[in-house]
Amino acid sequence: MAVAELREVRDFRENLGDINDTPDRTIVEKLNGNEHPFFENEFFSNNPSALAADEFKRCVELYRRRCPQGGNPMTAMMLMQEVMRMEDSDKEELQDLAIELVREMYNVPEEIDLNALLEQKNSPQDVDDSDDDDDDDDDGEEVEDLSDERKLELKDFIEKRRILNSVVHGCAVHQWTSAYYLVQERLNEINPDLIGKYNEIAALVNYFNWMIYFEPMFDMGQMPMVQGVNKVTVSEQKIEAYGINFPVLIHELSKGIIDYITTAGVPNLEDDGVNPQELQYIYDEADKYSHEQWHYFFGPTLWRALLETADVGSEDLIPIIRKMSEMNYEDLHEFCNNVVFYPEELGINAMNELKG
Repeated sequence: MAVAELREVRDFRENLGDINDTPDRTIVEKLNGNEHPFFENEFFSNNPSALAADEFKRCVELYRRRCPQGGNPMTAMMLMQEVMRMEDSDKEELQDLAIELVREMYNVPEEIDLNALLEQKNSPQDVDDSDDDDDDDDDGEEVEDLSDERKLELKDFIEKRRILNSVVHGCAVHQWTSAYYLVQERLNEINPDLIGKYNEIAALVNYFNWMIYFEPMFDMGQMPMVQGVNKVTVSEQKIEAYGINFPVLIHELSKGIIDYITTAGVPNLEDDGVNPQELQYIYDEADKYSHEQWHYFFGPTLWRALLETADVGSEDLIPIIRKMSEMNYEDLHEFCNNVVFYPEELGINAMNELKG
């Protein structure tokens, strides 16, 4: 798979054009200096400022259009509380509607059990969001006993999973800002004011996610507000999602479904020589909750590029995601670079080859 000669890499501010809004200074500095947590990844380090700027521009446009009077994080918090009260008497209907919607969006077969609850979790630890099939298969070797040499050998698996995690988060962000319009008529029957509130919340949260850098909070043992979590249990063909409102429930169900699909490429002992403890090490390194903000910066641009080069809807992208998950790290990062940065020259052809 070929990669075109690198184009000029511009800093974040130059990539924004005539947009005057600027994210938190630390975020910009880390993007421009390639000092983000994924700096060793061949995809994320290629042109991180351009990758992130594309999503930031979309967030600014959405914020200006949906919140012409402006707002702040407190505005978003108050709206969330208001929406929770508005949804409270219709929780069961909304939960069923979320499942119905995402099952149709991704053409999820009935044998996959989808569970959705309008319920707040205080932290991701309340619901373990990784597949737990291998948790009981302990061969006596502790993760911390892995040698530095073995950790280096596992690095490609970690970097591959980071890319796939951005696909998961990119899909979820893409859907949560507008997927509820697909069931607008039924939402209006429940409460005609819901759609407008959803629009404001999505715009505010996406925008201010760029204005506050969360890593220092994690360093101090604190955690940003958790709006939703999910759990994927492949052995039971089960996806559980929890969210504080209907759009967040769609967001978490979307994450769970795409995450479920990517498990097709999870390394194992027979094919990859990776034992359960080493797999847990891969999860621990690739799935850090403190890194989730960066997936929200990078992932949506990647997801939209996949949709555009494949020229399909979300439901038809599922087989493509499965094939991507089965690639090795080198092929995957080259494929993603081509799709995002060189769609006309290389990306469309690479996508057509993958589609077969």
